[in-house]
Amino acid sequence: MDSLLANIKYSRAAIIPLMSFAKKWRRPATAWTITAGMLFVYITDWKTICTRIPFYNRKFLDSDK
Repeated sequence: MDSLLANIKYSRAAIIPLMSFAKKWRRPATAWTITAGMLFVYITDWKTICTRIPFYNRKFLDSDK
């Protein structure tokens, strides 16, 4: 039982700095993720992606003829 309590103390000491780091970087990480996603949407040729979606790919099969 003592080793379990000691492990909990040590793990808590390791988790607290990680939680602090996560709280500091939450907003910048969210902003970077949203920006990267918007850039991906802007650059990607959606026809390439949407032709692989069942039932939706018929739209592109008819327009190619």
